[in-house]
Amino acid sequence: MKRLINIVLWILICLSITSCTKADLVPMEYLSEHARIIDLEKTPLPETEPSENPYTVFLCGESHIYQKSYQLQKYLIQYLYEQEGVRVILSEMGLGKSVLLDEYLQTGDSYLLSITLGELKGTFSNNQQNREFWEWLYEFNRSLPEGEKLHLVGLDIEHQEKSCAIALYRMSKRDQEIPEGLKTTIPKLFLKPTYGLWELVEIAKMSPDLLKEYYNEDYRLVRLILDNLEQSELYYSQRPEANGDTIKDLRDQQMMKNFFYAYEKYPGEKMFGQFGSEHIYQRALESKYGSKEWRRFGMLLQEPDSPVRGQVCSILALYYFDGKPEDGLDPYFDDGSITEYLSQDHWIHLDRQNSPFSQTELLFHDKSTGGVSTDYVQQLIILTDSPKVEMLE
Repeated sequence: MKRLINIVLWILICLSITSCTKADLVPMEYLSEHARIIDLEKTPLPETEPSENPYTVFLCGESHIYQKSYQLQKYLIQYLYEQEGVRVILSEMGLGKSVLLDEYLQTGDSYLLSITLGELKGTFSNNQQNREFWEWLYEFNRSLPEGEKLHLVGLDIEHQEKSCAIALYRMSKRDQEIPEGLKTTIPKLFLKPTYGLWELVEIAKMSPDLLKEYYNEDYRLVRLILDNLEQSELYYSQRPEANGDTIKDLRDQQMMKNFFYAYEKYPGEKMFGQFGSEHIYQRALESKYGSKEWRRFGMLLQEPDSPVRGQVCSILALYYFDGKPEDGLDPYFDDGSITEYLSQDHWIHLDRQNSPFSQTELLFHDKSTGGVSTDYVQQLIILTDSPKVEMLE
């Protein structure tokens, strides 16, 4: 009889252990120390006990359609500038377009802003919050001391051809005589942007030395922009929604190529970029928007040939409404371990010392690729009850 009682007790203990939720398995002491409330309307405050970290590149993964995404970007830029010494902003825009916007950030030339924003009609980026963000970023940059200002580099393929063409036109040596082989093409970059762009692509293939001599110190950037343009044509011609992860790889590979350019242009500088959330994962996973076969930008930054391997912090923004996740989150993300932090904006550090998230996988339903939570992302930001962006006509 005693033996039977012992067996029953053992079964009950086992059942109680296996029925524990993820919240039970995560020491609440850890989260109480490393999850803090944030107010996006206020200047970010430093952590009370900042920890040493190896990070030189910070990536935030967002959803483009919410107003709080733009508030978050402002918040993180200020925080990372002050606390981490970030001086380079990476962006999910074409490299050519970013040439114009970087010039806008340094000069305040509103013509450059109007060109770049004017091409966004028909996209989610054509919204009031996006316009206000760039105007804010200029004012913030203007307030910084000389030698400490921010610079912008776009890593994406070229989605807006006119901005790309105008950038190449402004980089041309218009105060010098234009060589015969470029005499009709350079003016077209301004007067007929699409025609001029593709003529320049052909010249780069047929007469690269002519282009190199004319653009001189800007030649490498020009060639990267033209390569970006060709990759854009391939990307859109292959219809990414139909061809899946193969064509998505093309885009992220191009982002990595442009990152190498940014890394060499600004040696030793720390960088921050806000991208669609799918691009920032550092380990393969199955999600609503892509399979585990997709080699995302965050994964490429951690490959052996990356100059920043082991130095990347991915911050995933999650959106909640009345404590419930936005539509589409649940199929791949498991929030059982952080349920107490979903009703107010929080910044959760998963990567601190003795973190349970660095010891096991607690956040993603797909366990097929193994690893622990901090192999995918190192921090979370919870954004609550955000209205959608205000679209412009």
